[in-house]
Amino acid sequence: MLVVSLSIYHPNSVMKFTKTLRYAIQSRITALAGFAVAMVFTAPTAQAGNAGGSAGVVTYNIPLQIEQGNMPYTNAYTLLITSPAGLTAGNYQINLDLTLLTAPAGVTASQGLGFVSISSNTSQTGGLVNGLPGTLIGNVQQRAAQISFTGPNQQVAVTVTTNIPLGAWAGSFGYKITTRGWAASLGVVDPGANINNQVSFPSGLPSLPGVQILSPVDETTYTMVAGGPALVIPYSFVGSTADGSPLIAMNASVNGQDMGLTASGLFQGFTNATASGNITITAPGVYTFTVNDANANGVGSSSVQINVQVQAGPPSVVINSPSPSATFVLSGNEVDVPFTFTGYSQFGGITNLVATLDGVPLNVSSGDIGKLAALGSGVLPLTSVGNHTLAVTAYDNFGVASTAETVIVVAGSPPNRGS
Repeated sequence: MLVVSLSIYHPNSVMKFTKTLRYAIQSRITALAGFAVAMVFTAPTAQAGNAGGSAGVVTYNIPLQIEQGNMPYTNAYTLLITSPAGLTAGNYQINLDLTLLTAPAGVTASQGLGFVSISSNTSQTGGLVNGLPGTLIGNVQQRAAQISFTGPNQQVAVTVTTNIPLGAWAGSFGYKITTRGWAASLGVVDPGANINNQVSFPSGLPSLPGVQILSPVDETTYTMVAGGPALVIPYSFVGSTADGSPLIAMNASVNGQDMGLTASGLFQGFTNATASGNITITAPGVYTFTVNDANANGVGSSSVQINVQVQAGPPSVVINSPSPSATFVLSGNEVDVPFTFTGYSQFGGITNLVATLDGVPLNVSSGDIGKLAALGSGVLPLTSVGNHTLAVTAYDNFGVASTAETVIVVAGSPPNRGS
């Protein structure tokens, strides 16, 4: 519907009045002598509906909740969620997802999501997973709560509670609450409801310590040589507090195993705590270094992750039997000759053994797959006179090795089976 606002002013009066024209402008309006006419056209208002499979928009009474305070910080508010205006009657079981958009450095997704909870007018779903309701996928807490609708323009009230304890959490937290579970054919649009939290340390308390991992450097890749010496990686850690309060402890671990640090500078005000040394790595893999330090007010933490890979050459393979150019007598239709060969891997073990006779695959048995030395065995079915080629191949994660030899078959007299 087109809405036209008409403002009419008389030159000799301060009187003003406005009319809304809902139909075409009549020509007689322009005939109002002695009046100045100002017309303002307003675009038609979009009407929510179910035409074309578009149920409309999920709306929230508080699209953006802004919270600010000192730790420990607690606040709860009521969020009203309204179903789309074009939704048809039915039974809609809808999940509420909570997404962590931003968090202070060092705060994990599970920690940040654990500071906000949602209680609904229906039962909480999903049970507890890692101490949190629903399912944690990346930075999204799926099924933080569940609500239900049976038609359009229905309101459901949920309570959103923020509880950020005293700890190393100072800074900004950003969250978004969204609905999930609408059928795609409904065309539901959900802008979500946002929460912005700004939390600070209480005044007058010493700040929490910080810790720097100077080495190893995060995301560094190290290479160790297969069969060579173990990898020695230097480490260096520095703990400090902004207000100079003394550090009382420092510890570190690699993949959860304590490194047994001996730190200097503990229990001394305005002094950094330091620890350095070397750690020996004997196997490839991903290694996470986690360092914690503490003062009287709490614990600071930092972590880095490194990758250790192996440098190794390709495998090797040898034929154990029969000997090269070994000769066999064919006195019947076929002579069966056992063969064995061994594949050797520098690191990780042999992954497969293959053999062929004149290019035709042979059955190979081996109970040593995965070992550094893997023995393969089988039978050569020799059915014709002449030179035949036995070829064998060994595989591991660093390459392929092949070798071959000739087997000679000569004609012989059939065996005497007696009269």
